[in-house]
Formats: sequence, C-alpha cells, structure tokens
Amino acid sequence: MDWDVVLPRLGQSLTPRGLLVIVGEGQVPPPWQDALLTIIRKHSVNQAFRPGFDLPSELATRGLLDLQGRCKTSPVPFRQPLDAYVESFHARSGLTRAGLGRKRAEQFDSEVRQLVSQHCGSDVELRLVSDVAWGRPAA
Repeated sequence: MDWDVVLPRLGQSLTPRGLLVIVGEGQVPPPWQDALLTIIRKHSVNQAFRPGFDLPSELATRGLLDLQGRCKTSPVPFRQPLDAYVESFHARSGLTRAGLGRKRAEQFDSEVRQLVSQHCGSDVELRLVSDVAWGRPAA
C-alpha cells in the first residue's frame, strides 16, 4: 500500500469530524515467546521482518496521521488445539508452506510443537489483546 497516496484520500473521504481507526491484533507474550522467536528467525524466508512494527506510530512519524488517541483492550483468553496453533504460523508471509518447502516446514512444525508442548498439553491457551488507535489522516 502506498501510504502517501492512500492516507490523504482517506482523509478527504471522511466527514469533518470523522476519524480513521486502526485495530491491531496481538497477544500477551506466552512463556515460550523468546524461544519461539528464535525458531521463527531460523526458518522464516522473510529475514527483513521487523517484530513489533507499529503502524499508527509509523504513519504519525511520516506526517500522514494526526494520532489522537490509543488504547489496548484487556486480555481475552483464547484456546485452540496445539496442531491448529502450529498451523497458524503458515499463514504468515515468511512461513508459508510453499515458501518453506515440505521438509523445512515439517522441521519448523516439529520444533514449535516440541517447544510449546513443554508448556501446555494438547491445547494452547493464549491471551489475546487488541491495540486500537484513532486519528485524522493528513489531507
């Protein structure tokens, strides 16, 4: 997305008191977070990935958004089977099965499954949060 083009157009399409709201998803880091990031860095085909990228702050820094407020929701528990948790990583651009190839994807799955199973049984419970930011796009 070309932010320099999109944000001014969004600003022009809003009513005079209208705001752009950006909702980001996240989670309270689980106990295995650091070890998981090591596994992800080892296998990801996207070595330029920057964890913790903050879109609202980036847009504000570039002068494209007058950031007026921000809040984080309270954590909400979310439970899923370990296999579904492991599979969820393949929806990320740097960890797609096609990008990794069969053998590397299987190795990634095995390492994540082994790591996470040390902390929980067949179900993984995460604590999900959302970051909600709002402001007015630059005209």
